[in-house]
Amino acid sequence: MENILKNKYIIKDFSHKNLHALGFCHNKITSDCDRKYYSMRFPVVKYNSSASIEGEITIDTTDGSIFLNVYDLKGNYYTPFYNYEYGNFDDILKMIYKNINKQLKNVK
Repeated sequence: MENILKNKYIIKDFSHKNLHALGFCHNKITSDCDRKYYSMRFPVVKYNSSASIEGEITIDTTDGSIFLNVYDLKGNYYTPFYNYEYGNFDDILKMIYKNINKQLKNVK
């Protein structure tokens, strides 16, 4: 299974107005005086209608680069997303990829 982290994603219109219209918020934690980042979090896996694994799309407004991250309930990186070649997580990774791709289609 190919990991979607290997792909490079760019958003064409990364203006403040467009990013807010798409549901992104300014990310004060990763932004600094030279770079501004906007992020959106969304559930990629639900259990009993609550998010058990969250995806995050972050956009760098200097060039429109898109970065992807996946977190568990405690806010830690969801390791199988990054180290997909270890273990047997194909079913859950397919679900994660599907939901991330769905969000990316709305962004691009």
